[in-house]
Amino acid sequence: PFYDNFAVIKKGDSGDIVYFIQIMLNSVGGSGIPIIIIDGFYGDETENAVKKYQSLRGVTPTGETDIFTWNMLAESYSAK
Repeated sequence: PFYDNFAVIKKGDSGDIVYFIQIMLNSVGGSGIPIIIIDGFYGDETENAVKKYQSLRGVTPTGETDIFTWNMLAESYSAK
């Protein structure tokens, strides 16, 4: 499965997985999560949006998308 090889996605990364993260963040936005540009690059905006999302969900705001953050984000996105 995809999750078996899930790497931590962080600032400086790019590609399809970052597009997915950005789309999900924008979809679950609100409550202070900024709307970000969907460009496939994990820059400052994406890192800050992930930090805000993590803070709102009660986890340490690292700004990195690990498997735990990915699963929470995917669950929030699916609930929309």
